[in-house]
Amino acid sequence: MNKEKRIRLNTEMRNKLALQFRQHFENESTQEKEKFLQTREKLLKTEAVAFNLMKKIVNRQYPKKDVEMATHLSNAHKNVDIYRTDCCFNLDFVENVEERRYNSHTQQNETIKVEKEQSQHFDFKLGNSGTNQHKDNMKFAYAMYREEMKQNGLNPDIIVEHENKADSPYYRKITQANDEFLGWNRPVNSQFKHNYKDEYEEKYAIEVIGSSYCGSRDIKSSLAEVYVLRNWQSERQQVFQTHEAWIRTVLEQVQIIKQSLNSYKFFDEAVELAKTVGLNLKLVENVKKENYSLAIFNPKNVAQMLKSLKNKNVSRQDKIKARLLYEKQQQVSR
Repeated sequence: MNKEKRIRLNTEMRNKLALQFRQHFENESTQEKEKFLQTREKLLKTEAVAFNLMKKIVNRQYPKKDVEMATHLSNAHKNVDIYRTDCCFNLDFVENVEERRYNSHTQQNETIKVEKEQSQHFDFKLGNSGTNQHKDNMKFAYAMYREEMKQNGLNPDIIVEHENKADSPYYRKITQANDEFLGWNRPVNSQFKHNYKDEYEEKYAIEVIGSSYCGSRDIKSSLAEVYVLRNWQSERQQVFQTHEAWIRTVLEQVQIIKQSLNSYKFFDEAVELAKTVGLNLKLVENVKKENYSLAIFNPKNVAQMLKSLKNKNVSRQDKIKARLLYEKQQQVSR
């Protein structure tokens, strides 16, 4: 009775198996994943509240009749450009801030609170996380459209994967593709037609009067209004932070899986590992079928390879190539 030969693992099989494990971990309903999804869903509601508030503040600064006049003048005169829509705003408000001052009576420095005019920038653009960090802006955009990016073969987790690594051509290539998909730096002949960046920003555009630079417009607001907008900005940051936290747990699990797979010699050991984490074995079977010819060399196949090395009218160079190929295949099957 012939005993079925155990399938040996090779590097290609291990890599494909690791990808299947990662997909499994990403599909699992975990606390980290649910927190990310809930935070993102909550932001959409908070953002709507923040936008309606900002619209109220801006309309208070630029009444409808003034906007209509600015529109008329801009349309009537080529050299007049004072009307536009924008989604970023500078707000001026009064706030108590702490200051260190010298007290001549006690002859000591003291911390006191004083009312001061403050200014803060609020931006509804997709590429703005509220931290003024370019990488955070990318993280926020990737987290917001993670599913759409994955469906198009892109990697929205690239920044988390490379957070402890130096910048590389691979990293730049992936982020460039991501940004092109979302709508940044898109060439005319881009394969992507839907512009998520423009679509996102058009939802949050408000009519204003002034130059194209949002920092040139100082809009009066109350401290209470600023608190609402700060809360919204904080929730934007929580979206990419919870996304990072979730993906880190996935990457940590995958690292353990890779270490385990590297210690295994045979495919059935990987199957047992998959069972322990509840991985759908059909996924593993697909890998098995794809790699079957790489690892299995039955007697008929070996005989055919041996036959090809003799009694042939071939050049010495071709015989050497055939011999090297055979030896390589024998090493894989061991």
